[in-house]
Amino acid sequence: PTAHRSTVMPGRTLLQPALPVTFGFKLAGWLDMLMRCSASFRSAADEALVLQFGGAVGTLAAIDDKGNAVRAALGKELELPVPEIAWHALRDRVARLGSELAILTGALSKMAGDVALLMQAEVGEAAEPAGPGRGGSSTMPQKRNPVAAAAVRANATKAAGLAASLIAVMPQEHERGVGGWHAEWTILPELFELASGALAHMNDTVAGIEVHEDRMRENLAIGNGTLMSEALMMALAPTIGRLEAHRVV
Repeated sequence: PTAHRSTVMPGRTLLQPALPVTFGFKLAGWLDMLMRCSASFRSAADEALVLQFGGAVGTLAAIDDKGNAVRAALGKELELPVPEIAWHALRDRVARLGSELAILTGALSKMAGDVALLMQAEVGEAAEPAGPGRGGSSTMPQKRNPVAAAAVRANATKAAGLAASLIAVMPQEHERGVGGWHAEWTILPELFELASGALAHMNDTVAGIEVHEDRMRENLAIGNGTLMSEALMMALAPTIGRLEAHRVV
């Protein structure tokens, strides 16, 4: 992709050709989003990976006045930070971690969707890497389908629902809830699996993405130069006013 950072292509708004951008600009937007997702996920993970040790109701009453010393020693042994208080029924850490996984998967889905749209035969500006048996149609030999994008977007759809489920089970009763934390046992692992799968697919896609510079150039000519109409309008605006310039152009 770095070889095409300055390659000019149509930008698109509401799925229609808009103003020119560069392929590097598009990928820089993806990278900017992923860097935020990475930082937020690491923060959520650091916050969630803390010791949970509180005894029957969180007070460590069974070990009398040795509770804090035992908690500190156990945290050191397990190399886990020791929180201020037991948190068995306080599930914000888990919900935040799961939500960040879903947001990361959603960010990857945005990237996958862009690639799938660029692969459309009518556009043809970029494509997932080719490979034996990859993306072919069982009945239409001419087709090349976006297989990685389909998997990533399917994962993101599932992840969004699972993150909502983690938030739904947050109101856990008193000091230990009925069923809410049990539901997390399957929800959180699946969110990790979905995010991991999406990351693997997009890593392969970006590493081997095909860029069709000739089609980008051809598509810039759509409308006989009207992709530059904003610049023309703004150049005329000081003389005849913006609204009149818009009408004239």
